[in-house]
Amino acid sequence: MKQLVTILFMLSSLSINAQELIQNESTKRWEFVKIFESPNTSANVLYKRIVDNYVQESATIQSQTENEKIVLRYLFRLGTFKWAKVSETFNIRDGKIRWKLSNIVYLKAITGASKYKQLDKTSDKKIIKKINKLLPDWIKGINDTIIKEQEDEDEEDWK
Repeated sequence: MKQLVTILFMLSSLSINAQELIQNESTKRWEFVKIFESPNTSANVLYKRIVDNYVQESATIQSQTENEKIVLRYLFRLGTFKWAKVSETFNIRDGKIRWKLSNIVYLKAITGASKYKQLDKTSDKKIIKKINKLLPDWIKGINDTIIKEQEDEDEEDWK
C-alpha cells in the first residue's frame, strides 16, 4: 500500500511539471496554464514588458486591463497545410504572471474553403502533439522577454 501511494505521488508530481496541454475536467477544454514568478517586479513593469517585448505585430490584442490582464489572439503555422489560432491570457500581479493558452482552433487547409475545427471537440492527437512540441519554446520566450530582469543600459557605462 505504501508503494502504491509513493507511485501515485510521483505520477502526480510528473503531471504537474509536465509541459503539455491538458483537458480541463470541468470545462473539457484543452488548455495550458503556467505561473511565472518574478520576485520584486511590480505588475506595472511586467505589464510593460509584455506589451513592449512580447506582443508581436501578428498578435491581435483582444482585451487588456492596464497592469492586470492582456489577452492575445493570433494565428500561427503548425506545419505544411496546418494552422492554429490560440488565445494567450496573461493575468498579472506584483511578482507573478499566470499565463494561459486556450481557445485552440486548427485548420488542415488545402483550399480556402477549409473550416477551422475546435480542438475541444475533436481532441486531434496530432494537433495536440504539435502544440506540445511548441510549448517549451513559448515558455522560453516568456522567460527571456518578460520574466528575466531586463538589463537597462546606464548612460554612465558609455562615458
